[in-house]
Amino acid sequence: MGGTTGTFLQGRTLLLVDDSPVNLSVIVKSLENSGAELLVAQDGEEGLQRAEMTRPDLILLDVMMPGIDGFEVCRRLKANPATQDIPVIFMTSLSGINDKVAGFHAGGIDYLTKPLHVEEVRVRVSAHLKVRMLQRQLEENNAALEQEVVERKRVEAVLRKSKQGLAEAQRIARFGNWELDLVSGELFWSDEIYRIFEVAPDHFGASYEAFLNAVHPDDREAVNQAYIRSMEDHSPYTIEHRLLMADGRIKHVRECCENHYDSEGQAIRSVGTVQDITATKLLEEALRAHTEFQQTLLNAVHEVGLQVMIIEEGRIVHVGHRGIAHEFGYTDEMIDAHPPLLEVIHPDDREWVMDLHQRRLAGEVVPGCYELGLVTRGGVRREYEISVVAVPGTTPMRMISIGKDITEKKRAERELFRRGQEFQAIVENSTDTVARYDRHCRCGYVNPALAAQLGGEEVALGVTPVESHPNSLSVTGYQRAIEESIATGQENEYTLQWQRADGAPLWSHIRITPERDPEGEVIGVLAVGRDITDLVEAKQRLEQSKEQLRMLFARQEENHEERQKWAAWEVYDSIGQLLM
Repeated sequence: MGGTTGTFLQGRTLLLVDDSPVNLSVIVKSLENSGAELLVAQDGEEGLQRAEMTRPDLILLDVMMPGIDGFEVCRRLKANPATQDIPVIFMTSLSGINDKVAGFHAGGIDYLTKPLHVEEVRVRVSAHLKVRMLQRQLEENNAALEQEVVERKRVEAVLRKSKQGLAEAQRIARFGNWELDLVSGELFWSDEIYRIFEVAPDHFGASYEAFLNAVHPDDREAVNQAYIRSMEDHSPYTIEHRLLMADGRIKHVRECCENHYDSEGQAIRSVGTVQDITATKLLEEALRAHTEFQQTLLNAVHEVGLQVMIIEEGRIVHVGHRGIAHEFGYTDEMIDAHPPLLEVIHPDDREWVMDLHQRRLAGEVVPGCYELGLVTRGGVRREYEISVVAVPGTTPMRMISIGKDITEKKRAERELFRRGQEFQAIVENSTDTVARYDRHCRCGYVNPALAAQLGGEEVALGVTPVESHPNSLSVTGYQRAIEESIATGQENEYTLQWQRADGAPLWSHIRITPERDPEGEVIGVLAVGRDITDLVEAKQRLEQSKEQLRMLFARQEENHEERQKWAAWEVYDSIGQLLM
């Protein structure tokens, strides 16, 4: 998928308008090694200037910026003829429907919701560049077809007004006639045939053999057999074949022949026409290659998880990849029968989607990107993110719909929200303290338990631990432990000694766990602490008790020794008196 995406980004110019270095770094990482040229503007005014000077292929535009916001920037871009055709994708943390509608009214084609995700940025940018490329190609093809119509009308006018006779008409039409007298063997070519074969009448002996020698070697047998069969069957024939020019070039011609017979059924004369169809063949080959290229595009879009439908007069006239139609329960026959668009839209969403469809057909500016439910023929709802663009110059109007299945994404979002709510409830009601620090050790969150210890969350939010408690050696060690976890990506533990807001001593055992972004880079840490003041004080009291017991034991030993000494003297004294 990365290789396919890179193919369409190669050589493209993208303008990033955002005042946040973090968002810019995510986008740059998303599109690195893609071959695209990335231009950056950090406010709306700079973005407008760069867009007019460079005319990028696509603009990624932040909504909330200093100065003029993204909506106003987009409106000015669309009001400027030099930039009005550049597609704009908004980047915003605003997720309300009113905000999205405001963006679409301003002229945006899509939304990227913050926080940005690398793969989503790459896929969406690539998808819209593909749509833009397809739209430009369709515009170019329409212009070419219009030019061809104009050219044909001009030729018809010339033919109607021409008074120069058949030779002039044949020259204009690249259409010559010939006649072969089968009795005398004489072959007549009109002037136009000589021009088609690129030979001079004075230096070319017109004969059937000379004609066959001018035919491409690979086609000679087929041409000769067609002529022989036509005489045997008494039927005309038409054949397309190639001519081999003296310089090696190839021409394509269409030859028609009809034979005339005498009363006995013998062929006596063959008449025919030769038309140079080289340009038509080249156009057909180009059209076929273009069609194959379009199908390759559609298949490539499918490979990155997107599906394409072409809609005309409320019916699906083409699906980019039939596999998705089969998944929805449609057979090839149903697809070829152009099923109504309503069949694939879930009943809950049909009314508002068809209202948008009718308003778009009426020329109103309506959102081109939205989410809706599609339904399989078995009644199973699938959630899709849809982008719709109108094909310019088509009557009736054709629309290209690009959809991405977000059913699993929606399910994951709901599950993530549920778990987030559970986690929030646990953290908010936990007696343990919880704090979250960014890569620069600035505190972004404290739970109520920690706020109570600090005397209010404002003490810690937006600053580092040392900045909130500058004179504590223990807090300094705590911040070093946080920095070590950020640098190594390893968990850490620390016992913090400090004071509560009321001045009471506090000991807290804190477990520090790194937090990572989707790419695996450490973006901060989560610090969960448990109050061990009672345990530490109990341990201190135990140590004091042990010391008192040791001193008491030592005193008892001293007393015991003294008693033994006195007893010994008393015995000695008693024995001495007896001896006297």
